[in-house]
Amino acid sequence: MHFLYPLLLAALTLAACDNCTTNKALPTQLYESFTSESNNFNASHHVAFSVGGASLGIFRRGNNPMIQSLGYLWHGKVEAEIMGASGTGIISSFYLQSDDLDEIDIVETFGGNVFTCQTNFFVKGNISNYARGEYHMPPSSPLTEFHKYSVEWTPEYMAWAIDDVEVRRTERGNPHGFPQSPMRVIASLWAGGDPENHRGTIDWAGGITNYDSVPYIMRIRNVRIENYSGGADEYELGRNGTVVRRTHPNNPSTAEGGAHNAGEQDSHKEGARSGRKSEQGDSRQSLETTSRQLVPTTSSSYTSRGFFQVRSRSASGQLFIHWAAAFLGALQWWM
Repeated sequence: MHFLYPLLLAALTLAACDNCTTNKALPTQLYESFTSESNNFNASHHVAFSVGGASLGIFRRGNNPMIQSLGYLWHGKVEAEIMGASGTGIISSFYLQSDDLDEIDIVETFGGNVFTCQTNFFVKGNISNYARGEYHMPPSSPLTEFHKYSVEWTPEYMAWAIDDVEVRRTERGNPHGFPQSPMRVIASLWAGGDPENHRGTIDWAGGITNYDSVPYIMRIRNVRIENYSGGADEYELGRNGTVVRRTHPNNPSTAEGGAHNAGEQDSHKEGARSGRKSEQGDSRQSLETTSRQLVPTTSSSYTSRGFFQVRSRSASGQLFIHWAAAFLGALQWWM
């Protein structure tokens, strides 16, 4: 009877994932001026497109405007020209993030600091230490002029640049870990200084936000993406936790903008990213929660690597799972 145990366990595993999906891949080359809405990005309310690029605005407490790519890249280079929003506690963010909370912050500007910006990274949402973030001084204020911010992410290193000048490089073997999962490209504007946020977040953001001084406006334009693992339609979890590319016929290798817009999902208390980061050690509330609200999906659960999603099991599959689990328990007790 012992031979039945591994067979039933395998059947149980397959039944638990009878309708799995994978991550859509970004094209090999992608350029977005953001002079109009895009087929390749979702945009929330309070995002406007014009000849000068996209504007993300906070007009009242709880607003959290966001632009998020529909696809993922797995190693590559991402850049954009950004002018951060002015205002105490207001954070303008441009970053990469995976479903399992690998993250590379290409830049974050502080609305109350006219001199500096920050780069950072996270691995599987781990905030057990606060030595990963670094501060930089652009050639002029990040709040009054556009600057080009970029990151190159390879299997061996991450390299950040401001106006095409490298300002930071972190190798794979660094003591804080290394992002490895496919990631979306995201721009967002949020109030780190919201008075209901954790004290550590407020201090990191530069102080309490005054909502009587709205609007707060972040601007972004000329986004360029090179996906080093492009030429595929999607990424999926392979054997031993590796990422593999799945290519289908007639897959385009390049793409340009079009039109796609998502509904607004204002968050009242801690916003999309508030409470998420603090160099003072408060708990992390990831943007991923709000991202899933912004772009509704079916009910899903994630594996430890996050980008292999199990969705909407069939009724028969659920019944088999319950039966098999009960049988395995009885079999284990009998043996």
